[in-house]
Amino acid sequence: MVVAGSYVEIDRRRCDLCGACVAVCAPLALRIEGEMLAYDADACTACGDCLITCPVEALTAGE
Repeated sequence: MVVAGSYVEIDRRRCDLCGACVAVCAPLALRIEGEMLAYDADACTACGDCLITCPVEALTAGE
């Protein structure tokens, strides 16, 4: 299941909730809520830091 956003798409099958993307997200657009990664498209600045940080390539660039 891929969740589409304005910039980041999350592949929930790959995401292991390691928190690496959350740690590098300066605008706090990513956060772990319960047992899933949450994404706030309005807060995202499309810097791409989370994309290159994810060790399991669960994040990809969307539109």
